[in-house]
This record gives sequence, structure tokens and C-alpha cells, in this order.
Amino acid sequence: MLLIAAAASLLLLGLVAPQVGRALEQVAKRASHTFGRVLAASLLGALWLVVLVPVATLNRALGLDLLEGCHTAGEWRARPDTARARSDRRPFGAEPSSVVWRLAGSHAPRSPS
Repeated sequence: MLLIAAAASLLLLGLVAPQVGRALEQVAKRASHTFGRVLAASLLGALWLVVLVPVATLNRALGLDLLEGCHTAGEWRARPDTARARSDRRPFGAEPSSVVWRLAGSHAPRSPS
């Protein structure tokens, strides 16, 4: 009952004096922003403490490496010879077009025309 009375009084106050309504809206924005930051930090902290730390501890205790067998970003893999043979059959695909060379500037070599 007390909550309904508070809501009704705030509604009447907002209708009578709009400045008060704007001020209350700003207070509500700040409170919700602060509450959201605290809630996010506490939930992420709980997730880290309850899920990530035990899993990492268990993996370390058992000697498991979950990234074993993954290729690193810098690992070189040779292409099969079929890709090279395909490009050799179409030499025109490897040559720059004359339009690109002309747009590059006067110092670029020009294709024979």
C-alpha cells in the first residue's frame, strides 16, 4: 500500500511540476547506471570465481593442455602443387593490367601495346 501511495504522489508531482519529474528521471538514470555497473562486476566476478578458476585449477592439476594440437597463427603450410600448376596455365591472371600500371604513375612500367 505504501508503494502505491509513493507512486501516486510522484505521478501527481510530475504532472504539477515537470522540473521535478526531470530531476527524478536524472536521479533514476544515475542510480540505474550505478546499479548496473555493480551488478555486472559482481556477476562477472562470481562467474570467474565459480567456473573459470576451478576449471583452470583442474586442468593444471591433471596436466591437460586444451590448446594442444591447435595450429599457431604463424605456422606455414605449403600449398599443394596443383595450385601452382593452375596459375601456370593462366599466366594472364598473374600480370597486372595496363590500367593499373597507368594509374600507378609515370614511373611504373607500361605494358606493350
